[in-house]
Amino acid sequence: DQETAQLYDAAIDQAMRGENAVFDWVLGSREGRQIHLQTALSPVIDDGGAVIGAVGVGRDISELKRLERVKSEFIASVSHELRTPLASILGYAEILLRGRPGPLTTVQQEFLQTILDGSRRLKLLVDDLLDVSRIEVGKFRMTFDDVDLEEAIHRAEETIRPLADKAGITVKVDVPPLLPTIEGDEQRIGQVLDNLLSNAVKFSHDGGCVCIAVEEEDAALCVIVRDAGIGIPQEDIPHLFSRFYRASNAEPNQRSGTGLGLYITRAIVEGHGGRIQAESAAGEGTTIRFWLPKLQLSPLETSPDMLVKEIADRYFGN
Repeated sequence: DQETAQLYDAAIDQAMRGENAVFDWVLGSREGRQIHLQTALSPVIDDGGAVIGAVGVGRDISELKRLERVKSEFIASVSHELRTPLASILGYAEILLRGRPGPLTTVQQEFLQTILDGSRRLKLLVDDLLDVSRIEVGKFRMTFDDVDLEEAIHRAEETIRPLADKAGITVKVDVPPLLPTIEGDEQRIGQVLDNLLSNAVKFSHDGGCVCIAVEEEDAALCVIVRDAGIGIPQEDIPHLFSRFYRASNAEPNQRSGTGLGLYITRAIVEGHGGRIQAESAAGEGTTIRFWLPKLQLSPLETSPDMLVKEIADRYFGN
């Protein structure tokens, strides 16, 4: 098919540049069964150092793919089963902390707060594992509607502000007025913003600055999250959006988390028809950009009267 042909052409081009290339593809059998194959290409180099061709080796990875699917389904099942008792722990711990059953001593409050904090971290882990398992088995679903990106950014900034304030980090928002609407899953876009801002704050130096900005392009909105923190070594950047990635230069206190956030972030952005990229160097901070397509309106919806109404509704309400 066309997708496989594109993968093959890209791998050939890479091999002819003198680089090794690996790609996975699916072959349909006569019985209607799907065979998962992995092809590795290596350049053939003559005595003068010129690339004169490529040699390839293919292997059947169908069983490996089946085991990966079983693993993902198991993780999804376990994660789902953990959600109910976790909800009970979180709920009752919050009720106890509010003193509804009766007054608490200072020590009891501290113990309950520890239970609550630990349960919240566990919930984040369970949610991440559930998202990853859904991504890997193709069941990661999103609900699309009109999204006000400016509002989503300000909500994310408010969420991260307590953590930033604790470290003396300034969070700056630079969003141009009258941003066009995008079509997307509001909750998932918020998750992307939360992940990126959380990482930017976590890997910034105390007293530093994190900036989130938006640039409007012809067919998309580009969101930019920039920090002046520890940065990422060049050799780590290709793995940045992989599962369980952790920066090799991170301090021990910066290694908390699942290592799944950026993997999930990329899946969400690409699920919106967008793309994401990172620019960084060790000790020089990190800039992450992601693009989300604008909502494509019909000529009727973009008439002057409709635009005037949209602006009036935004600033003056009904």
